[in-house]
Amino acid sequence: MSFGAKGFRVDRPDDFGEIDKALVVENGPVIVNVHINGDVELPVSWEIAQHLENTGE
Repeated sequence: MSFGAKGFRVDRPDDFGEIDKALVVENGPVIVNVHINGDVELPVSWEIAQHLENTGE
């Protein structure tokens, strides 16, 4: 990574150990790139969206 940043990439659940590595970086910025599956929607996501719509946010 440029500007002295340390980067980690998470593509699947098994890669979450990369976040542990990111937490122990002592100097400089850290970027953790977590890829998600946009096709998966949890029921709670719909509930949150409805709540926000009703509050005007």
